[in-house]
Amino acid sequence: MRHRLILAGAVFILSSPAAAELRFDQLSDCASLRAAISSMRSAEGSCRQPETTVEATYSRAISTIPHVHTCWLTRPPTQSLARFQCVRMLLPRMRNLDCIAPVSSADVESFQQNYATTYASRAADYVGAANRCDVGNGKASRGERTLFTGPLSNVARFRLGFGLPLGHDLVGTGMALHGYAGLDPALAGADRMIEFVTIWEGIGEPR
Repeated sequence: MRHRLILAGAVFILSSPAAAELRFDQLSDCASLRAAISSMRSAEGSCRQPETTVEATYSRAISTIPHVHTCWLTRPPTQSLARFQCVRMLLPRMRNLDCIAPVSSADVESFQQNYATTYASRAADYVGAANRCDVGNGKASRGERTLFTGPLSNVARFRLGFGLPLGHDLVGTGMALHGYAGLDPALAGADRMIEFVTIWEGIGEPR
């Protein structure tokens, strides 16, 4: 399900400093992932108005989707998401949680350039740990660009990531994605990198 957002003349400003290194933890921290999914499904928790340029622009774009309900969370749904800005969305037939945080472009470049010699085993360990989380179907893998099709795909370009299908059937009833993307230079004015966590599931589908 692809929700296209139209953004024009936007300037994205991330308010906190970039992280020192890439982290591979969001899909393997099973308790935190379960809590994030529960938060996405719940109507509980305080909402706030957008506070930064990125939040305000993203919210205006989301508002073009019919029957969408959004909530910028006053506090992250889990401690593991403490460094992120998170928005919960209720869409027709789908729930969605998007969280973003700034990250070093150099670290993303290093991962991609040195994957085979330095990072392959770390990535494999991350996938293996994610597969032990009972919220998923045990089919975690390196993420493909084709999985990055939700609202964030309209403000950022996928660079690398990992995905865990949710539920227990073969294809899953939703997806948890964790990875890194570059904000669209046409929008950001620079190639700024973000870390993202996106969780979505279809409403009314069996889990």
